[in-house]
Amino acid sequence: MKKGKKLLAFAISLLTMVTTIFSNTMSVHAEDTTGLKFTKIEVTDTAGNVKADLLAGGKPSLEAGKDYYLNVAYSVPAGLQFAHTYMDLTLGNGLYYMSLPGSTWKTGPISSTGFEELTLSPTGNADSPYGYPASTADPSATPPTVGKSKTGKISFKSKYSLTNVASTKEIQFRLDDAYENMDANQILANVIKLNLRTDSSSSVDAKSYPVNAKDAPTLGFWPNVSSEVVTKGGQTSQLSVGTTGAGTGFLTKAGSSTTIDVVYPSDIQFDGLREDSIYHMDGVIGATTDDGTNKTTRVTFPESGRLMGNLSLKPRFTVPSTTTRPNGSTFPVKLKNLSQTVWNENIGRTSTTKEQDLSITILDGSTPELLTKVNVRDTMPNWAKKKYDTYNVRFGGLMIRNEMGTASRPKTLEMNLDEGNTAIIRGVTIPYAAGMHYGMLTWTSADGRSGTIDPNSLQHDGVSTLIKNTDLGLGINDSIKTIKVDLGTIPGNWNGIRYEDNTNYDYNPETKAYNVKPGGRNSAFIDESAYYGWSYMPGGVFGSWKKGTDADVKSTIKFYNTGTTPQAANTYEVLGKSGPPKVVNGIGSIDKSQINGGDKFHISGKTSDANWDWNPLQEPVFYVTMPEGFSYSNLKVTNGKLSKPVYVGEFMHGTEKVKVWKYTLDIGQETRGQYQPDFTWKTSEISMDVTTNTDAKVGTYHINDFLGMTTKDFKDIGAKLKGMRWDSANSTTEKYTADFGSAVNGGETMSSLSEKRGIKVNQAYEVRADSKLIVPDGDQGPKTYIYDPSSESTKKATTPVLDRGGKVTQRIVVRNNTTKTVKHTTLYVPLFSENKNNGLGYHPEGKTQWPLKLTGTDMTSNFTVKYIKLHPGKTYSMNQAPQPGDYDVVTDPAQADMAVFESTKALAIGDGGTIDLNYEVSPTLSPTYNGKINVISPVLDYDIDGNTSTLTRQSAAVSFKTTAVDIPVEKVWKDLGSAAVDHSADSVQVRLYRNGQATNEVITLDAAKNWKGSFSNIASEDPATHQAYNYTVKEEGLDANDQIQIGGRQYRSAVSGDANTGFKVTNTGSEKISIDVTKVWVGKAADSATVKLLADGAVKDTAVLTAGTNWKHTFENLPKYDINDGHEIAYKLDEAKVEGYKTEITGNAKDGFKVTNTITGQVSVSVTKTWVGKAADSAKIHLYADGTEKEAVTLNAGNQWKHTFANLDKYKNGVEIKYTIKEDPIANYKSEISGDMTSGYTVKNTNTEKISIPVTKTWVGKAADSATVKLLADGTVKDTAVLTKDTGWKHTFADLPKYDANDGHEIAYTLDEVKVEGYVTGISGTAETGFTVTNTITGKVSVPVTKKWIGDPAEFVTVNLYADGQKVDSQKLSRDNQWQYTFANLDQYKDGQEIKYTIEEEAIAGYTTSISGDAANGFVITNTQDQPKPSPKPNVVPKNPKAPKTGDLGNLPLYGSLLLLAAVAASLLAGKRRRQTR
Repeated sequence: MKKGKKLLAFAISLLTMVTTIFSNTMSVHAEDTTGLKFTKIEVTDTAGNVKADLLAGGKPSLEAGKDYYLNVAYSVPAGLQFAHTYMDLTLGNGLYYMSLPGSTWKTGPISSTGFEELTLSPTGNADSPYGYPASTADPSATPPTVGKSKTGKISFKSKYSLTNVASTKEIQFRLDDAYENMDANQILANVIKLNLRTDSSSSVDAKSYPVNAKDAPTLGFWPNVSSEVVTKGGQTSQLSVGTTGAGTGFLTKAGSSTTIDVVYPSDIQFDGLREDSIYHMDGVIGATTDDGTNKTTRVTFPESGRLMGNLSLKPRFTVPSTTTRPNGSTFPVKLKNLSQTVWNENIGRTSTTKEQDLSITILDGSTPELLTKVNVRDTMPNWAKKKYDTYNVRFGGLMIRNEMGTASRPKTLEMNLDEGNTAIIRGVTIPYAAGMHYGMLTWTSADGRSGTIDPNSLQHDGVSTLIKNTDLGLGINDSIKTIKVDLGTIPGNWNGIRYEDNTNYDYNPETKAYNVKPGGRNSAFIDESAYYGWSYMPGGVFGSWKKGTDADVKSTIKFYNTGTTPQAANTYEVLGKSGPPKVVNGIGSIDKSQINGGDKFHISGKTSDANWDWNPLQEPVFYVTMPEGFSYSNLKVTNGKLSKPVYVGEFMHGTEKVKVWKYTLDIGQETRGQYQPDFTWKTSEISMDVTTNTDAKVGTYHINDFLGMTTKDFKDIGAKLKGMRWDSANSTTEKYTADFGSAVNGGETMSSLSEKRGIKVNQAYEVRADSKLIVPDGDQGPKTYIYDPSSESTKKATTPVLDRGGKVTQRIVVRNNTTKTVKHTTLYVPLFSENKNNGLGYHPEGKTQWPLKLTGTDMTSNFTVKYIKLHPGKTYSMNQAPQPGDYDVVTDPAQADMAVFESTKALAIGDGGTIDLNYEVSPTLSPTYNGKINVISPVLDYDIDGNTSTLTRQSAAVSFKTTAVDIPVEKVWKDLGSAAVDHSADSVQVRLYRNGQATNEVITLDAAKNWKGSFSNIASEDPATHQAYNYTVKEEGLDANDQIQIGGRQYRSAVSGDANTGFKVTNTGSEKISIDVTKVWVGKAADSATVKLLADGAVKDTAVLTAGTNWKHTFENLPKYDINDGHEIAYKLDEAKVEGYKTEITGNAKDGFKVTNTITGQVSVSVTKTWVGKAADSAKIHLYADGTEKEAVTLNAGNQWKHTFANLDKYKNGVEIKYTIKEDPIANYKSEISGDMTSGYTVKNTNTEKISIPVTKTWVGKAADSATVKLLADGTVKDTAVLTKDTGWKHTFADLPKYDANDGHEIAYTLDEVKVEGYVTGISGTAETGFTVTNTITGKVSVPVTKKWIGDPAEFVTVNLYADGQKVDSQKLSRDNQWQYTFANLDQYKDGQEIKYTIEEEAIAGYTTSISGDAANGFVITNTQDQPKPSPKPNVVPKNPKAPKTGDLGNLPLYGSLLLLAAVAASLLAGKRRRQTR
């Protein structure tokens, strides 16, 4: 039962599943992708040449470093026309993208292509080995980088509604040489894969294609160090060979090997081959063959697989010590058969027949030395011949190499420079190596100066130390004449020889080596294109030719052993030969790699680089070249003042027009590049923005498409171009030279900024025929207008306004930006005639409103023109063209309605043409046309694959406004007063002013012309900016106040009106009057007085009255009325102040003025108080006028003891007052008054205070008879006094001044005493408290001591000296000092009391001591030897025993017994000790 239920459940489940599958199958309708297929897959080069039609089975042969396009088209069936279709493209290993449709790497919507979206961006191929290529490309960087990692799969979504999708010149790619082997037939299989798909179908019409990598890259060798010298038994260590051919790297096969064959003589030992760039190891030495003369050893380096670079190989050989090869002989060795395997290939790259020859020289001896020398002759660019000397070049030099591994003998270098005096020698180099220590360098200059310098601290680099003229204290243009320096030793293997590409060392093509004989004399010629800097030339000469010269610069260099005399064998001539100035390219970059038309990019770079290339440039000139569709802005150049642009013109380049502007860069007489006169480097940086529009031709552009760089008068000075050795890609403007002719750089090619990648410009998919209007704009070049009808403001901004005689060109650029060839193109262009309206298709804003004259047409050679006149009433809507029955062909353009341009051949993809219609405005066109506008639209008719399209294209609009106007002028006379004035004989001239500036337009007005005239045919606005001019007029001959004398009368000229209504010039004049003035003096008259006549308060005139004028004056010919407003002028008189007088003016203008001057005056009397000694608190001063007190003042520190009695009357009753002063008395001060009232008074108060100074004498010890003391005032003896017992040993110096009478300072009183022999003086106290002089008795004594002995003397005794019982000294007595000593120079007194000196002797055993005498007479110490005690032995010692004499044997038995007893005792003692030990 349960089993049955389980079966039933299974059956139901199965039935449900089948039903679901069946229903789903029935609901899906199969998508029909029939017709969704590729119609074109081809590879072209950038010029459009087809390299292979892949659909037809073609296989493209590609070269690394070149750009190619993958052009693709596919058809979309009607059923999928409004669905999404997709194209997938994969570039496999060996190819990478440079640009994509839409000019972006970022996924998302794109434009300017037949696709609407990039759905997948390339991220590389997973099967590329070793993580190559590294994803270092950053398209968003500035500038962006597009690296080899841009490979792999990309996907694009097509636009809706298209039945054919195409991409032409959009997918740009390159061959990656990292995958290439040396087989020119190498096939990279399946590296181009394409397929189509829909949202439902994942792969439709899939394709896969190989390419042929046709390059045959081979490996080669490059000698770094190609020769070496060794001793017998020695091993080489310097030979070094680099390899070539790796380029930027190629991929090697893991598990393969790098192999090299080493060939060497059979008797030479090969020790190994080391590689230091890639493997960093010794190679594995393999099989060796020997042909009896040479051995060949194969060396192998195991290869793990990598991006391979060039190798650095160092072979080592040993010359056997037993070799029979002669000393000085040379033998060859070589490297050959370099072979490496490329990844994923069984073959790789080899050096084919290339070999590298090396040489080894044997040199033996006690001090072997072998130095190779090469004296160099240079040809260098000579700018100074016709320009300036502000740069340095090299005038030859001496290159040196030590072939030995040991240091040379000490060397000396001498240079005698520029023997013909044709150059400025600014620097030389001497050999340098770390550890070298030079001696002092001596030098002379061309102007006779000389000196020495320590070169050890100067600038050094590479193999050279640079000695500049400024290092020697010379000026930058002072020439070095000679140098001499001891170099020391040249280190072993030191190499100061640089092999340069353009160095002529007599290259031997058979041995493939430079014939530089080791140890020999060699010479070389080096062209400046291979110049290396000073750090590579260890004996170089540097400077410039003097201005206007080009003679050879000849110098002599002596290189010899220090301490010897140089010989001809070690004397070398070096030379600098004059070559033409050469303009070298700079280097630059573009900040984007691909853009669409309408986008902007930025160019930047510099005129030179810091490379080894020699690149001086003087008087730089830049040409900006803009192809059709490009414009520039923000051109900036540093390190100089850039001129304003000068428009050179427009030129045809193929089918494209190119505009050219010229700029100069003012750098004065300086040079840009290396080296500057001070050996620094100075360049100019260049930048500008370039904007494209839809007229720009699709393609890749470089900086040399937009910029040329040259020097002023390039052709006239014989200048040449020179490409940098390392940075010369796209570095010249040669593409334009023939097009520009002599208009640019004298017809010569210019340099540019080198850059390799360029920028790809893409355009929208369409056939374009855009209109623009071009108006000449003087030196600035033409101004371009592209009509924008979107608003009234944009219309106005994009419509040129022409004046009478104005010219305009309508330019239409036809461009095929589709992916197919346009078989036939016709362009219908309505003419700018008056009152034409052929419908919205041609006249979108209605009837044309004013006439222009067509003066001619210009077009590229692929178009022709005819003129047609439409039949009456013919109008056309948008996107319609006249049919043959609609018009008649006419020959006179003036009778035509349209110009019709027809292509003479098909327009290939990216091609096009330029059509110009040139118009001119009639010079007499009426101002009634002002503000009128014409708007026309051309219509383009073209045929692609038999499908004809007719499209109305970009409109163009032009307006008119004449600037010719007539400006009327009228003269009006206004004479103020009662009498009429006759002006019949008068005339005036009036000048026209524009924007405040005088013009040359002047008219004359007089009575015969009824005082009227007119300025005719005057421009009303600036034709360039259309800004209205502001016109005014002004009468000629006016003064600064706009007044003029006419007919003896003064007139004010005023102008009213404007240029539109006319100007009125009114001259206002007045009746004249005279005014008298009389001067009266009260008191003494001054010499003169100046009076001023005021008219309405303003000074009108002045007059000087003197006795000579009888103190009178009359102001004459004065206007009675103001000529500005007609009021009667109020005249008044004023007088310039006469010092010392009071002025009073009476009268009026009618009756005359009287000026009375009364003498007056005031004086000031100054008082200054000075103090000698301490100042009092204050002092009161009284001022007296003629003896009568007038006022008083108290002087104190607060008013700085000064006062001025001011504003005092100088006169009283006409008599000058006498002012004096007095001072109130001040106690203890004497007052003195000096000076006078004019110069001021000085009151000097001297302090007269007196003091007394007591002096007391005290004695310590016995008093002397007298003492003399001296009182010093400020250090000088003022007084003396003798103190005695009779004076009570006291004295008082009385009546002493407290302050100095000269400057008032308080006197410093001190006391001194005349020396009292035998006493020490001490002085205490002050002048204020009194002085105490204390004299303390002094004296010195000596105490002699004598030693006597009774009995045998001891060896020595010690005697101690005591002063008043205190020990003060000690002395040993012995035979050495004859048992005597004197204690000398002892103080006799202490605190005035005489010291008592005594002595004691330190006890001596066996002696009795007695002391006699005293300190004054000396002490005697007697020591008596004690008698010995009786002996306990029975032997009786004789009283006077005698010492035994030599040979005396009397006591021998005694001595023998004693010795025997001692021996027995010692033996017994020793035995006891042994027993104790046991």
